[in-house]
Parts: sequence; C-alpha cells; structure tokens
Amino acid sequence: MKQIKHLFAVVFFTTIASGMYGQNPALQKFSQELLDDPAAVGKQFERKFNSMTISKFAPDSFLNCVLLENGYAKSKIINPTQWPPKEKKYRVVEIQSVYTQYPKDKDFWLTNYHRLLADRLKELFILDPTLNDRHIEWTMVLQTSCNSQQQAEKMFHGFAIYYAPIIEDTVPAKPRVFNKADSVNFSKGYEIVERFVHENVFAKERREADSTVYKVLQRHPDWKKTVIVCDWTSSMYAYGSQAALWHSLNYKRSGIKHFVLFNDGGNRSDLFKKNGVVNGVFFADADNIKRLVKLYKDVIIDGDGGDLPENDIEALLRSIRHYQDAKEIVLIADNSCIRDFCLITRVSKPVKVILCGAKNGINPQYINLAYRTGGSIHTIEDDIEDLRKNMGEGGDVKIENFEFSFSPEKNGFVYKATAPVGIPDCTEYDSPKRCVY
Repeated sequence: MKQIKHLFAVVFFTTIASGMYGQNPALQKFSQELLDDPAAVGKQFERKFNSMTISKFAPDSFLNCVLLENGYAKSKIINPTQWPPKEKKYRVVEIQSVYTQYPKDKDFWLTNYHRLLADRLKELFILDPTLNDRHIEWTMVLQTSCNSQQQAEKMFHGFAIYYAPIIEDTVPAKPRVFNKADSVNFSKGYEIVERFVHENVFAKERREADSTVYKVLQRHPDWKKTVIVCDWTSSMYAYGSQAALWHSLNYKRSGIKHFVLFNDGGNRSDLFKKNGVVNGVFFADADNIKRLVKLYKDVIIDGDGGDLPENDIEALLRSIRHYQDAKEIVLIADNSCIRDFCLITRVSKPVKVILCGAKNGINPQYINLAYRTGGSIHTIEDDIEDLRKNMGEGGDVKIENFEFSFSPEKNGFVYKATAPVGIPDCTEYDSPKRCVY
C-alpha cells in the first residue's frame, strides 16, 4: 500500500457540531464506509488531509490543549477521561494527530498507516462524535526525529486538541474610563520603546523611515476590535513602533485591542524552518502598556529575523486563531518576500495591509494578499479599500505611481512593466509545492 505522504497534524477551525453516528451524513468529514475500509478508497482518504513534517511534537503554548495518547502503533486512547475539557462551553480550534516516521525508508514500514489512522479516528469519534464535521481542515504531519524503534516509542503518538473557552457575560461590562494617569503610563511606556529601539539601537532606520503607519492609523480611528500583526524584524523597527506610539497617544479612540509581532523565527537558520511552523510569533493585549512594552523588547531579544523571506501568513493564521473575536486584521509589512504565501488559502478573514517603504516599489505578494482575502491596501497617502473596484481596463491597478496588471494564470497582480530595482522576485514562494514537505 502506498504510504500516506506525511502523517501528523489534523487542523481545523470550527465550533463543536453534531456527532458522527447520529449525524447527517452530509455533515460528516469522514464517512463510516471510509473509516471501515480506508484501503479501498486510499486516494479519497488522502485527499482529505493536508501534509507537513516536523522534527518533534510540542503543543502550541498559546492555546488551551488536551493531549489524548494512543501510543506507538496503537489506536486505543489511553487517557479518554481527559476529554472533554473542564470548561462548559468551548470551541475546538485545532486537532493534531501525531505520528513518527520509523523506519526512515517507507519500504520497511510494517504498520498499515491508512488502517491505523482510520482506527484512531474511529476511537476519537466514539469519544466525541461532534469532532467529525465536514468543515474541519485536516493536516497530516510526520514526526521525524527518531532513528530507532526505541526512540520512536518514547515520542508522543495521539491527538492534541486545541480549544478556546467561550465566555458569556451575564452582566454588561462597564466601559473603561481612561484618565490622565493612563495617558501618562502609555506615553512613558512608549518612550521606553522609542528610546530602546530607535535612539540606542536603530537610529539609522529611524532617520530613513517615513510616518506611513502613524498616518494610516490616524486616518482610521473607525477600525474597531483591531489586531495589529506587525513584521518586527530589524528593517521594520522604525515602522512597527509607530503603531504603539499612535495607540498610546490616541488610547481614547483607538480600536486596537491586541498586538502580534513576528520575527521569522528569530535568528535560527533558514535550513531549519518549515512553512506554517517557523514560530517567532508573539502576542500582547493593547490595554496593558507594561506587557506591550515588554513584547516589543522581548521580540528584539529573541532575534531580528536574519533571513530574507518572512512568515507573514503564519503570523496572520495564528492571530486569527488566537483572537477569534477580532473585527479587523491589520498587517504592517515591508517588501520582503512572504515565505509561506502558499498558505494564503487558509486565511479566513480580510487582511488590511499597511505597506511600508513603498515609495521605491511594492512586492506584489502584499497586493495579492489583500486581493485574495478581500482586504485592502494602505499607503502613506492612499487607502484602496477594494482592489476590484479600482481595477481599470484590462485589469490594471495603480498604487503609489506603480502600475500592476491582473494575471489570471497567477490569480493575482504582477508589475505591468519591469519591477523597480531592489524589489525582490518572490514568485518561487507562491507555489503550493512550497507548503508540502
């Protein structure tokens, strides 16, 4: 039997739905026939999963998680009493089904992984039938850091179920009243960030940067329940900190609720980075100035990126997952290549892209990110709320004096003429093959 390419993580975004065995078959992700005889429909079975590999499993520390263990090459759940979680109401955010690759050569695999996976899914659905839902996105990822059966047996095998508690307020919350002390705290907090980042470390970038981010936020106090997702690598320090400055000086009308900074996995070598799991994504609430200041500092300490491509889509996906009540997702970005652009189909909310340093050219990936998510483009002077409405004859669009044409073959925009000097060619990162290992 052909090996399932990469067995490992099952990912989906959904609320808890009705169960499998008493459920309308039209709502099921996995039919009873498929689970009973996966070998007969191997291709159909595999097509229900995305695929990826990682070295060794570690649960995401930013979400509540329940681990259900099967054990090496086994299907029974060893600790079923761990599920469901103690919260009365919750939303399942992600499920990971964890395997190991041993032996390394698939020709020596003794376990029928189609059968094993089907049996594990059946055990999971017996425990909680509501997890079998057609809206679930499943991804198999193979755990590879093992060179013997003894090593493989010591690694985790089973399901990691991530969930977010649903909190319902029975009493309307009183609006927070900001006072003069709050203003002082925000201002002093940002002074620490500005002094640490700009004056002491990156004075050159501070002098060369314009005020794009500040001006865009100044034009849009109407953005509410906003998550700022900011590239916080060294070239962006002078831009990203403007978001904290504007928020600290306009806290009474600011709709920013959360900040997310990402640094492409810090200073780790690009050789060890896999799309979707690069990490280096950090979170803080906007109403806690001490934590916000600490966030800016901590990410600098963690690393300034180092690699040319960056993990914008991973940061967006984790932000949307972490802050599910967000109304606006705002990405602050420069012209670096988006290493994980191939994951764009998973972005479930419109993305407002603030383009920094756009006077010398624009990386088309960011235009296509806004276009394909139904978002918008914002520069130091302009707001393009709907790219489709701004497309001229032949599918052309003009942004910051640069002209782009829509390419049906690429499902996005490309430079109408030769790209300006200094704008990288990022087309290699657009291919879906970049997200398969």
